[in-house]
Amino acid sequence: MQNSLQSSAKRFVRNAEMNRKTVKHGIISVMFTYWILVILWQTLRPVDNRSITDSLVKITLFGFVLLHAFINRDITHSKKITAVFAVFVLTQCITMFTDQVTTGSLITVAFMFVEIVVFLIMQRDEEITEESLEWFGKMLIMVGIVMGLYSILFKTGRFVRAFTNPNAYNSECKSFLYSNHEYALYLSVSIIFAAWMQFRKRGNAVLSVLILCFLAVNLVSTFSRTAIIGCVGGLIILSFAMGSRTTGYLILAFAAAVCAIWVSDTLRTFFFQKILKNSIADSGSLIDKGRAALYRGEWSYYLNGTFMEKLFGHGYNGNQTGGHNAYLMILNTGGAVMFLFFAVTILWSISKALICYRIHRETGSLCFALQILILLNMVAQTPILFYSTMDSYFITMLFVMIPLYLSNQLLRSARWEKVS
Repeated sequence: MQNSLQSSAKRFVRNAEMNRKTVKHGIISVMFTYWILVILWQTLRPVDNRSITDSLVKITLFGFVLLHAFINRDITHSKKITAVFAVFVLTQCITMFTDQVTTGSLITVAFMFVEIVVFLIMQRDEEITEESLEWFGKMLIMVGIVMGLYSILFKTGRFVRAFTNPNAYNSECKSFLYSNHEYALYLSVSIIFAAWMQFRKRGNAVLSVLILCFLAVNLVSTFSRTAIIGCVGGLIILSFAMGSRTTGYLILAFAAAVCAIWVSDTLRTFFFQKILKNSIADSGSLIDKGRAALYRGEWSYYLNGTFMEKLFGHGYNGNQTGGHNAYLMILNTGGAVMFLFFAVTILWSISKALICYRIHRETGSLCFALQILILLNMVAQTPILFYSTMDSYFITMLFVMIPLYLSNQLLRSARWEKVS
């Protein structure tokens, strides 16, 4: 009798705690709110606010995130991360002071340090429930729809030109954002969340398909090859990992698209000349010589550096490479040491997604899909984990924080089940 009462009490406490987290949505709502407020600020601000005022506004907004972290701090299980972070800070100090220190580099490094402290040390044990993850996904889908509607309604000429102009360059849609690549990243994530909810039979199927089609058309209008390829890769991983019954339909849809492109001269021209921007020949070989030469130049720049430059990089200002690859950017900025921390973070986050997958297949599948999208995106773009730009913050939130906090919640629930 006593054991039964204890089990009932534990279930009551567990359900009450989970309901409390579900209502407030906890840390995920804080991360989302900061992101959306900065996006709105960057959209509404005048051009001359791109210096001190802009920095002060962003610092103030992140101050509220820091306040939430301070109020809800729990560093009980963060000793290992703190030790690794201390070593990372030491190596970054070496990288910083072997180069010219500027306000820009200080902001980048300071934000990186604070973000790690806030999300991986002070809030190491935070949790995200499945309900909160669904809420987050719905919010991102709504944001993607709003961005798409803005592109169509208020940038109509550019949207039409994207599908009528034979040249892809200067025709890319970017909604109200600074870059078409950033816009494409947000749309890709919205598509993956919408597909995830459809695979789980959440909501009306017809409405879900219409939303997916709307988002997909807008994604194509960005002509961001990286985001489109990453989105396709994420959808394939999501479908197979979930074991969804729609996997066959997804394969058929891709097969039909390939056949249509192969048969139709118009579609083939649009696909190769506009979406892929003539980067692949009809034979399948890579002919984007400019991008390939850029990558070779970045790799050669690293190899030709001194021993200290190979180890600790050329610095945030000393790195003279052109970008377009986050991995090479990290290698040349912080050297082999920073790249090692970067790789460890990636592997650690994938391990958290694997924990999610083992305990709850659906949430783990979503984590894998988002991580594949981001890993592919970093091959040809330079949003980098823990950097200060909004696209970098966005991918960090998806790649690192969400798998960590989801795995915390799933492990706690699994322990409760064993006790009960």
